[in-house]
Amino acid sequence: MLATNKEFEQYNLPKATGLSYRTILRKLEPMEKSGLIKLVRTEPSEKGGKEKKIYAITFRGLWFYFPELVTVKPYGKKQIEKIASTFPEMLLTFKKWNLFVEAGIKDQMMDILVAGLRDRHAHFYDMLRLFSTHEIPREKMIELAVALEKDTRTNLDKLVIVGSLYIPQLRDVLKQVYLKDKELLNFVLESIEKAKVEYRQIQETETFLIED
Repeated sequence: MLATNKEFEQYNLPKATGLSYRTILRKLEPMEKSGLIKLVRTEPSEKGGKEKKIYAITFRGLWFYFPELVTVKPYGKKQIEKIASTFPEMLLTFKKWNLFVEAGIKDQMMDILVAGLRDRHAHFYDMLRLFSTHEIPREKMIELAVALEKDTRTNLDKLVIVGSLYIPQLRDVLKQVYLKDKELLNFVLESIEKAKVEYRQIQETETFLIED
């Protein structure tokens, strides 16, 4: 419910989910502590009882929900599209999703997004496993996980927005979309510049290794 609604009132969750109110309360606290959801605000009760708590999902919450969707077709894709329209601030891909719809390439971009989600999830868990094999203090682990989450968002956008340009059939359409939208165009150009820097670093390292 939280993944497909901008925000949701705590008291309405039992009816919406079919879970008991006690179960809802038991689940909300650990989810909030883990950063999967956040308390947006509280509102006075109309009947003078306890204040109403309004919750919203975070990107981390969506991130752990996506694996359930990418394996279920076509329901999963419809849910992801609904999430994109509900949370445009979560990803640049979501923010610009209507442009892909208007350009008639929604299905192709959705396939790329799903593939990107699978790729980033595999990388995310590989990195977490790598962290766990070292004796890293808990505070440092949290710091690394937050940095990894931020990196995940950026790289997911790159995989979809820039990676789609590798597909010849989409290039002409995407060119028109990107040229009309300054934010998308800047994102693509900045990503290309960063890739050039990384490529030069790889070349320098390779040259160093093969020198006599």
